[in-house]
Amino acid sequence: MIEAGSLSIDFGAINWLAVVAATIFAMAFGMLYYMPFAVGNAWMDALGITVEDINARGGHVRAFAVAIIGALLSVTAIAILVQLTGADSFVGGLVIGALAAVGLVIAPMATAYIFEGRPLKLYIINAAENSISLIVIALILTLWQ
Repeated sequence: MIEAGSLSIDFGAINWLAVVAATIFAMAFGMLYYMPFAVGNAWMDALGITVEDINARGGHVRAFAVAIIGALLSVTAIAILVQLTGADSFVGGLVIGALAAVGLVIAPMATAYIFEGRPLKLYIINAAENSISLIVIALILTLWQ
């Protein structure tokens, strides 16, 4: 439990099974999304890399560990937002997911990509994956309380 003024976060009230399920969804969706039959080839093209380049650099275990931890942290943050807002409907989940996508992915990622001179195609691919994932995560957590 964290309390500060009128803010109260009750970690015991979070549905941790839903958090685990949403984390598994995020990982599975990301893996499928970036497969060559989906947008993987376009993603590699936008980065100017090949499957051979990815395999040659290795570090897959570390990359997946970071991805799992990142997904778990993101899902937990959304679970806290669901709790703080009291959202308990499909529309509530959509709103939380869309706000998270726009405010925490689309806008800041656009700024980074512009300053880094990264391709628009890469921005669209990555922002879409993150945004779709956050919206579905918010729906899972809102509807499964």
